[in-house]
Amino acid sequence: MRQTLFHPTLAEKAENLATTFQTNYSQQDIPDLFSELDSETNRQFNDYLTGIETYRAHPYTRKINDLPAIWREGNTCLHDYTSLKDSLENDRPILLIPSLINRGYIFDLEAKRSFARYLTENGYPTYLVNWNHPDAAEKQFNLEDYILRLTRICQHLIEKTGKEPIILGYCMGGTLATGLASIFPELVHSLIALATPWDFNADGGKQKAMLSPAFPLMEQQINAFGQLPTDTLQLCFGLLDPMLSLKKFTKFSQLEEQSEQALSFVALEDWLNDGVPLAGPTAKECLFDWYQENTPAKENWLLNGKIVQPQHFDRPSLCIIPITDRIVPPESALALANTLPLNITLKPSLGHIGMMSASRAEKLVWEPIIEFIKALPR
Repeated sequence: MRQTLFHPTLAEKAENLATTFQTNYSQQDIPDLFSELDSETNRQFNDYLTGIETYRAHPYTRKINDLPAIWREGNTCLHDYTSLKDSLENDRPILLIPSLINRGYIFDLEAKRSFARYLTENGYPTYLVNWNHPDAAEKQFNLEDYILRLTRICQHLIEKTGKEPIILGYCMGGTLATGLASIFPELVHSLIALATPWDFNADGGKQKAMLSPAFPLMEQQINAFGQLPTDTLQLCFGLLDPMLSLKKFTKFSQLEEQSEQALSFVALEDWLNDGVPLAGPTAKECLFDWYQENTPAKENWLLNGKIVQPQHFDRPSLCIIPITDRIVPPESALALANTLPLNITLKPSLGHIGMMSASRAEKLVWEPIIEFIKALPR
């Protein structure tokens, strides 16, 4: 077999394509074929650039405001959604924990696409953590500092409501929530983990291999700025799915400016571009302890002097693992689901962000979460 430049998993397809080409095309066809390929490449690239320019010029702005903050510490605040409804049928609070590198309003993207408002409309007192940009002191925070801050938020909710909260973490927020539940179970009623990474080698080391070349640059930036900049974090996500930008902006270029699909695209893209830098010590723990040493799955992750061991969390949990996730490999999240002793696992046909933004999110994710919560012991 001749040598190719294709990834091993594509080698057979490449060989078949070469055979088909040789069978159906003569030497005289090649100039015309390359001319057509050149035209098609230019067309797609122009559509891509058009999509980017259309997005940049789009008039959409988010029309809903963050709800009042009832608790603050440093730049972290806790938003209260209970004011949206006159009376709530349930008294068990739900605490929404986003990733440290994203704005919390992924849970409250638009009035018609807001998981936080959906929970409130279903009668649950809902509270949302917003981490915001690290201030000077928070640039020195490690993962334990953030989880200890979550303990104080839980204590505040217990004092306010008389009930331990159901904690719901999304992506990295789910990993923080798992650490919280494992080390401080007395503050937690139950755990819901959405697309939560746990075993960072479960994909056979593919993500580690893709990200490792950028680790030295990231370490230099952390040392220089005291944090990992948002642009670098965006680059890392780009490495995980290199063709995503091309595909999504090319598709966007074909949409009507004021169509519901176009407005939803811009709302989500605005959120994606409104990221938060990661505090230096936290970034180093994530990059080197999690991604390189796989400390959570190997039971080497220490918090408050204890090993994080989800297998000892003896309360109900729900893990939702989107099967087309490109950011958190489903195998990584499944490792956590298999560790929790009283766990229910769901695998919706969605992507990582689709759990909050897709048209099918309510049916495939939000409704099952409500059903899980309804079945919890009082």
